[in-house]
Amino acid sequence: MDITTQRWRTLRNVRVVDILRTIGDLVERGYAVHIGTDAQKATRYTDFVVVACLLSPERRGHRVFYTRLRKRRMSLHQKLFWEAWLSTEFALRLCEVGSVESHDRVQVHIDVNPVAIHKSSRYLEQLAGLVVGQGFPVVYKPEAWAASRAADHAVKGKHWKTPEVRG
Repeated sequence: MDITTQRWRTLRNVRVVDILRTIGDLVERGYAVHIGTDAQKATRYTDFVVVACLLSPERRGHRVFYTRLRKRRMSLHQKLFWEAWLSTEFALRLCEVGSVESHDRVQVHIDVNPVAIHKSSRYLEQLAGLVVGQGFPVVYKPEAWAASRAADHAVKGKHWKTPEVRG
Protein backbone atom coordinates (compact mmCIF):
# COMPACT_ATOMS: atom_id res chain seq x y z
CA MET A 1 0.00 0.00 0.00
CA ASP A 2 1.40 3.39 -0.97
CA ILE A 3 0.45 5.77 1.81
CA THR A 4 0.90 8.78 -0.48
CA THR A 5 -2.06 7.70 -2.62
CA GLN A 6 -4.43 7.79 0.35
CA ARG A 7 -6.78 10.76 0.71
CA TRP A 8 -4.85 13.48 2.52
CA ARG A 9 -6.62 16.43 4.14
CA THR A 10 -5.91 19.46 6.26
CA LEU A 11 -7.47 19.69 9.71
CA ARG A 12 -10.10 21.96 8.15
CA ASN A 13 -11.04 19.08 5.83
CA VAL A 14 -9.57 20.61 2.67
CA ARG A 15 -8.49 17.86 0.26
CA VAL A 16 -4.75 17.85 -0.58
CA VAL A 17 -4.39 16.63 -4.16
CA ASP A 18 -0.62 15.93 -4.21
CA ILE A 19 0.76 15.52 -0.69
CA LEU A 20 4.33 14.93 -1.89
CA ARG A 21 4.43 18.14 -3.93
CA THR A 22 2.69 20.13 -1.19
CA ILE A 23 5.24 19.04 1.41
CA GLY A 24 8.12 19.51 -1.04
CA ASP A 25 7.06 23.11 -1.67
CA LEU A 26 6.87 23.84 2.06
CA VAL A 27 10.27 22.23 2.71
CA GLU A 28 11.79 24.47 0.03
CA ARG A 29 10.41 27.44 2.01
CA GLY A 30 12.24 26.24 5.15
CA TYR A 31 9.55 24.23 6.91
CA ALA A 32 10.66 21.33 9.14
CA VAL A 33 8.86 17.99 8.74
CA HIS A 34 7.54 15.99 11.70
CA ILE A 35 5.60 12.78 11.07
CA GLY A 36 3.55 10.85 13.60
CA THR A 37 0.82 8.24 13.74
CA ASP A 38 -1.77 7.38 16.34
CA ALA A 39 -4.47 4.73 16.42
CA GLN A 40 -7.78 4.20 18.11
CA LYS A 41 -9.31 0.79 18.65
CA ALA A 42 -12.93 0.15 17.80
CA THR A 43 -14.91 -3.07 18.19
CA ARG A 44 -13.68 -4.87 15.08
CA TYR A 45 -10.99 -2.62 13.67
CA THR A 46 -8.30 -0.10 14.48
CA ASP A 47 -8.28 3.35 12.89
CA PHE A 48 -4.82 4.78 12.15
CA VAL A 49 -4.15 8.43 11.38
CA VAL A 50 -0.82 9.51 9.91
CA VAL A 51 -0.02 13.21 10.25
CA ALA A 52 2.59 15.34 8.59
CA CYS A 53 3.22 18.48 10.62
CA LEU A 54 5.31 21.19 9.00
CA LEU A 55 6.74 24.00 11.11
CA SER A 56 8.27 27.25 9.92
CA PRO A 57 10.82 28.47 12.46
CA GLU A 58 10.91 32.03 11.08
CA ARG A 59 7.18 32.72 11.23
CA ARG A 60 6.28 30.08 13.77
CA GLY A 61 3.61 28.98 11.33
CA HIS A 62 2.54 25.41 10.77
CA ARG A 63 0.60 23.13 8.48
CA VAL A 64 -0.94 19.79 9.43
CA PHE A 65 -2.01 17.16 6.92
CA TYR A 66 -3.48 13.77 7.74
CA THR A 67 -4.79 10.58 6.21
CA ARG A 68 -6.83 7.79 7.79
CA LEU A 69 -6.39 4.02 7.38
CA ARG A 70 -8.35 1.14 8.86
CA LYS A 71 -6.97 -2.27 9.79
CA ARG A 72 -8.32 -5.23 11.72
CA ARG A 73 -8.17 -5.03 15.51
CA MET A 74 -4.76 -5.96 16.91
CA SER A 75 -2.62 -6.27 20.03
CA LEU A 76 -0.79 -3.33 21.60
CA HIS A 77 2.53 -4.53 20.15
CA GLN A 78 1.08 -4.80 16.63
CA LYS A 79 -0.63 -1.41 16.94
CA LEU A 80 2.57 0.34 18.07
CA PHE A 81 4.55 -1.40 15.32
CA TRP A 82 2.06 -0.24 12.67
CA GLU A 83 2.09 3.30 14.04
CA ALA A 84 5.89 3.43 13.82
CA TRP A 85 5.97 1.74 10.42
CA LEU A 86 3.34 3.96 8.79
CA SER A 87 5.23 7.08 9.91
CA THR A 88 8.56 5.65 8.76
CA GLU A 89 7.11 4.48 5.44
CA PHE A 90 5.76 7.95 4.71
CA ALA A 91 9.10 9.55 5.66
CA LEU A 92 10.89 7.12 3.31
CA ARG A 93 8.49 8.00 0.51
CA LEU A 94 9.12 11.74 1.02
CA CYS A 95 12.86 11.19 0.66
CA GLU A 96 12.51 8.71 -2.22
CA VAL A 97 10.65 11.12 -4.48
CA GLY A 98 12.74 14.14 -3.52
CA SER A 99 10.15 16.06 -1.53
CA VAL A 100 12.75 16.08 1.23
CA GLU A 101 16.41 15.89 0.23
CA SER A 102 17.82 14.07 3.27
CA HIS A 103 16.66 11.84 6.08
CA ASP A 104 17.80 14.26 8.78
CA ARG A 105 15.25 16.86 7.58
CA VAL A 106 12.41 14.61 8.79
CA GLN A 107 11.69 13.65 12.39
CA VAL A 108 9.58 10.57 13.06
CA HIS A 109 7.56 10.74 16.28
CA ILE A 110 6.50 7.47 17.92
CA ASP A 111 3.72 7.22 20.49
CA VAL A 112 5.76 5.25 23.06
CA ASN A 113 6.35 6.25 26.66
CA PRO A 114 9.80 5.36 28.11
CA VAL A 115 8.50 5.30 31.71
CA ALA A 116 8.38 1.67 32.88
CA ILE A 117 4.86 1.87 34.34
CA HIS A 118 3.45 2.27 30.80
CA LYS A 119 2.91 -0.89 28.74
CA SER A 120 4.34 0.77 25.61
CA SER A 121 7.75 1.17 27.29
CA ARG A 122 8.47 -2.52 26.59
CA TYR A 123 8.64 -1.78 22.88
CA LEU A 124 10.65 1.47 22.88
CA GLU A 125 13.99 -0.01 21.79
CA GLN A 126 12.44 -2.13 19.06
CA LEU A 127 10.37 0.71 17.60
CA ALA A 128 13.14 3.30 17.89
CA GLY A 129 15.44 0.80 16.15
CA LEU A 130 12.94 0.46 13.31
CA VAL A 131 12.95 4.22 12.71
CA VAL A 132 16.69 4.80 13.25
CA GLY A 133 17.46 1.76 11.10
CA GLN A 134 15.85 3.56 8.18
CA GLY A 135 18.01 6.63 8.83
CA PHE A 136 15.56 8.97 10.54
CA PRO A 137 15.83 10.74 13.88
CA VAL A 138 13.25 9.35 16.29
CA VAL A 139 11.33 11.27 18.94
CA TYR A 140 9.30 9.55 21.65
CA LYS A 141 7.10 10.73 24.52
CA PRO A 142 6.94 13.23 26.07
CA GLU A 143 8.51 15.12 23.12
CA ALA A 144 6.62 13.16 20.42
CA TRP A 145 3.91 15.79 19.94
CA ALA A 146 3.19 14.85 16.29
CA ALA A 147 2.07 11.39 17.42
CA SER A 148 0.74 12.04 20.90
CA ARG A 149 -0.99 15.37 20.18
CA ALA A 150 -1.57 16.04 16.47
CA ALA A 151 -2.34 12.46 15.35
CA ASP A 152 -4.31 11.82 18.54
CA HIS A 153 -6.33 14.96 17.83
CA ALA A 154 -7.12 13.77 14.30
CA VAL A 155 -7.82 10.09 15.10
CA LYS A 156 -10.36 11.12 17.74
CA GLY A 157 -11.98 13.62 15.39
CA LYS A 158 -11.43 16.56 17.74
CA HIS A 159 -10.79 18.89 14.82
CA TRP A 160 -14.43 18.39 13.72
CA LYS A 161 -15.88 19.59 17.00
CA THR A 162 -16.70 23.21 17.47
CA PRO A 163 -15.70 24.97 20.72
CA GLU A 164 -19.33 24.98 21.86
CA VAL A 165 -19.58 21.18 21.49
CA ARG A 166 -16.31 20.41 23.32
CA GLY A 167 -17.66 21.66 26.66
